[in-house]
Amino acid sequence: IRDRLTSARENMRTTREIMPSETWERINSLYLGVARRSNKDLPRGVRHSVLNNIIQSCQQITGMLAGTMNQDAAYQFIRMGRNLERADMSTRIIDAASAGLMGNLEDISPYRNVLWISVLQSLSAYQMYRLNVQRNVSPEDVLEFLFQSHIFPRAVAHCLGEIEHSMKLLPEHKPALAAAENVLKKLSSTDCGELVDSELHGFIDDLQLQLVDVHAAIVNTWFTPGE
Repeated sequence: IRDRLTSARENMRTTREIMPSETWERINSLYLGVARRSNKDLPRGVRHSVLNNIIQSCQQITGMLAGTMNQDAAYQFIRMGRNLERADMSTRIIDAASAGLMGNLEDISPYRNVLWISVLQSLSAYQMYRLNVQRNVSPEDVLEFLFQSHIFPRAVAHCLGEIEHSMKLLPEHKPALAAAENVLKKLSSTDCGELVDSELHGFIDDLQLQLVDVHAAIVNTWFTPGE
């Protein structure tokens, strides 16, 4: 966490002039807090509290940027980066769960629904899943919700939709937009009921590579055009 915050802090330093001062102060405070704790062994009893505070601080920063920063090109790049990473992390959490489902069906069957509930809770998605799906938890419904929902913010399809929206607000966006649209089209046409065990793992691998392609398209379109 400290390494990622250090990288983010260095990147933010170069854009400090266009960032609201309150947001910069919150980022700096978060960095210093994590740096102070990183050299200490945290007792098991306080780890959850520390990590929860970091999550809450990150959410505060996201809210401050959305509420106080000009919605110009700089903000759209922040928005694209946030949603690209969010989509990637959602797939990784799902992939970690799918690994736990591989093995003897009789051994793991009693725990399948419990594991998928844990996946939803890990993505803060359980309440919204029950609100929208209105059925008992099943692997097919969970995958469809986390991959294809256009209304839940941490669903991969929603993240890609947000990326597309930001791209359309930037100049010369057609090549990058085509890459994002291609991933979303493939994702929308997937039958989540067929994603079982190794098929799910392979699908996630392919999806993560497609997200890498979207990142590359963003870089090639706006940061290193013509190279």
